[in-house]
Amino acid sequence: MPLNDKDLERILAMDDASFASLVAEIARAAGGDEKRVRELSADAPEFKKALAGMSVSKAESLLRRAGRGKSEAIMDALRKNGYGK
Repeated sequence: MPLNDKDLERILAMDDASFASLVAEIARAAGGDEKRVRELSADAPEFKKALAGMSVSKAESLLRRAGRGKSEAIMDALRKNGYGK
């Protein structure tokens, strides 16, 4: 997973609406239904706080735990938004 510190900084610098939109796109990529996508988007500020305390290696570890298919879909969503290139 080619995330780096700069990607993480850029993600954390997003305004809340943009971050919530990215969370929704990632949730869809991971196979979440629309109800779950809405719930996760609503919790975006909490996700941002949690992400702020995470290293890139920890974030990548969490992605790997989602399984190969889902983690690849999540990385595709991030790449589409200019991250993880």
